[in-house]
Amino acid sequence: AGGRTRATLMRDRGFLTISLAFALALFAQVGMVAHFIARLAPEFGPNGAAWTLSLVTLCAVAGRSLLTRFMHDENRRRVAAVNFLMQAAGTALFTFGGGLPTMLAGCVLFGLGFGNLVSLPPLLVQREFSGPEIGRAVALIVAVNQAVFAFSPAALGILRDFAGSYTASFAVATTLQLLAAAIVLLGRPRVRSRA
Repeated sequence: AGGRTRATLMRDRGFLTISLAFALALFAQVGMVAHFIARLAPEFGPNGAAWTLSLVTLCAVAGRSLLTRFMHDENRRRVAAVNFLMQAAGTALFTFGGGLPTMLAGCVLFGLGFGNLVSLPPLLVQREFSGPEIGRAVALIVAVNQAVFAFSPAALGILRDFAGSYTASFAVATTLQLLAAAIVLLGRPRVRSRA
């Protein structure tokens, strides 16, 4: 087998900061997507809201291309933090903004980081862990993330029902994205062995 066990990884600061940051960010993202049309339909109608979601998808493709351009071995955590901050800015525009230009800007910012949330964790793990730990760490992060974000549509929906609008739900999502940016920067990168 080789490498550290799952239990040992769960005590590693680098692993914990990657796992927690992406679990929070994916909780926010999955919850937002589940409520995206319902949030934007009152302003743009169902068709207009669907078109804005299409814009998010197009921006997700562009965001992945930008990621490959700016990602270097030494700055992977910073790129992840910028990705979280960009999505937080887009989410904040959905939360507190109104009108077509603001909502489109929110779509662009949210979309640019959208696809990167699933591709960044393995890239960070690849940089900071070695050998058999890589597969074990990635699998554990994916399992944790899925367990956490499975509850996000319901949680944001309950908060919306309780508050009477999406302001509180999307403000929570924004806060989680900001927290994810801070957490991912707290991780102490380790140089992987080249043995």
